[in-house]
Amino acid sequence: MTPTRLLSALLFLVCVTSAAAVDASSEQIIFANTDNPNAGPTATGVFNYAFLNPDDKFFGFWVWCEDPEAANPYAGECHGSLYFYGIGLTKGVSGTVSEGPVGVYHMTVSSRDGKVACTLWNASPVITRGLTNTVNALCSAPAGMGTSPNTNVQVTGH
Repeated sequence: MTPTRLLSALLFLVCVTSAAAVDASSEQIIFANTDNPNAGPTATGVFNYAFLNPDDKFFGFWVWCEDPEAANPYAGECHGSLYFYGIGLTKGVSGTVSEGPVGVYHMTVSSRDGKVACTLWNASPVITRGLTNTVNALCSAPAGMGTSPNTNVQVTGH
């Protein structure tokens, strides 16, 4: 094989491999407010219960989702956990994710036993590094609404 043909073959292989890698990439979306090292009311979110009134209104979450357009078996799936400290409720959750408007992600998750059923979304399409983003929660179980102003929102692979 001549050097020119060898170089052409190598370049072709690099192009095909690079194109396959781009097609295989997918967005992963993570909402996390449970790793805040600060103490006090800004450490986690505050949840306003519709029918309960515990002294501790803090709630927390860590949820990971795979982009619905991903080319893998986890496309559109979410998994993680939600914590409602004042009522002693911590549950693993799973569900789905959607995007709309662009840059605003809606995670609809629930526990298997139905004790947690919530939709979480980032308040702004502009995502900043660290515990600097606001995530809202609307829950039917436990019923209420919450806001976490110090959340780490990560979107990778886009």
